[in-house]
Amino acid sequence: MKRNFNPLVVEGLILLIVIMLHTFAPKLLVTFFSYGIPVLFFVRGYQWHDRPFRNLIFSRLQLILTYYFVGILGTILFVLFSPEEILIYQRQEYFKNLLLARVIKGDEIAIIIAPLWFLLALFVSDVFYHFSRKNTTILITVILFGIALRFLGLKPLLFRIGTALISIPFTEIGRWAKEKRVNIKWYALLISLAVFIVIVLVNGEVSWYTHNFHNVLLTFIGEFSLLPIALFVGSTITNTFVKNFLQKLAMNALFVFSYHGIISALVAIMYFPIIKAIGFTDIFNFLYKFWYVHFSLTVFALIISINYIPNNIKRILIGDVRFLIARHLKNSGGNG
Repeated sequence: MKRNFNPLVVEGLILLIVIMLHTFAPKLLVTFFSYGIPVLFFVRGYQWHDRPFRNLIFSRLQLILTYYFVGILGTILFVLFSPEEILIYQRQEYFKNLLLARVIKGDEIAIIIAPLWFLLALFVSDVFYHFSRKNTTILITVILFGIALRFLGLKPLLFRIGTALISIPFTEIGRWAKEKRVNIKWYALLISLAVFIVIVLVNGEVSWYTHNFHNVLLTFIGEFSLLPIALFVGSTITNTFVKNFLQKLAMNALFVFSYHGIISALVAIMYFPIIKAIGFTDIFNFLYKFWYVHFSLTVFALIISINYIPNNIKRILIGDVRFLIARHLKNSGGNG
C-alpha cells in the first residue's frame, strides 16, 4: 500500500539523531549517522516550491537571525564559563570565526553552538538553488561543480559557501523524488541498507562540518543509499505517538537545533553530585559510560522546554523578533 511521504517525520528523526550524536554517543553510532546530513537537504528539496526571490529571502531569513543570535549568545557563555584548558584560541577568535563561519579543523567555534553551521549552509544553499533552478544547463553545471569540489578537497569556505554548493545535488534529488512520486519497495530498502552498512564499515566516519569525506566516491554512495531509507521511513511511520513526537521536534526545529547543546550542558551540571557519590573522577568518563541516560534526559528537557516555555519567549530565544517589530508598528499606527 502506498503512503504519502511525511518530511516532518524525517526532519524530526534527524533532529533526534543530532541530539544523540551530541550527547556522547558511542563512536560506532557516530560513524553510521555521520552520513545523514544530505538527508536534510534532500528533505528540503522535497518541500521545495518556486517563489520570487524576495519571498524566498523573507521566508529563510530566520535561519541567519538564529545562527547569529544563538551563536553569539552561546559563544559568550562558552568563553565566560569554560576552563582555560578548554579555550584553544583567544576569546575574540571564537567570535570572529562565528561571524565568518570559518571552520577548517573543527574547533574554531564554541562547541556548544557548533551545529549552527547547518542553518547558514541551508540559507546559502537555498539561494544558490533558487537561481540554478531557472535554467537546466545552469543547474546541471552547478550540480557537477558541487560534486567536483568534493573530489578537489574543498573546505567549507567562509559563510559555508562550499557546503552549500556540495548540497545542491541532494536538494535536486529531493525535488525530483516528489515530482515523480517515488515510492520505495521492500527490496530497494534492503539493498540500500546493505550498501550503506558496507560503505560505512569500509569508509569510516565522515564530516560535513569540516568536509572530511575520506574516499569521496564511497561517501557519495553511502549518502545516496540513505535517501531511499529516508523515503521509506518517512512514508511508513504512521504510529500516532511516534509521528506526533517527531513532528513536534520538527515544528520546533530552530529551537531544538539551537539549544540542544546548551541544554545538554545544563543537564550535565546536575550530574556532579551523583558523580562524586559513585566515585567517578571525570565527568566525561561518566557521560561516555552513561550516554544513553544523558541523551534521554536531554530529550526530556527539550520536550519540557518546547511544551512549557511560552511561544513568544521561544521566538526571542531563536532571535525571531519580527513579531515584536510588527506589534510595535501596529501600536505606532494605532497611536498615530
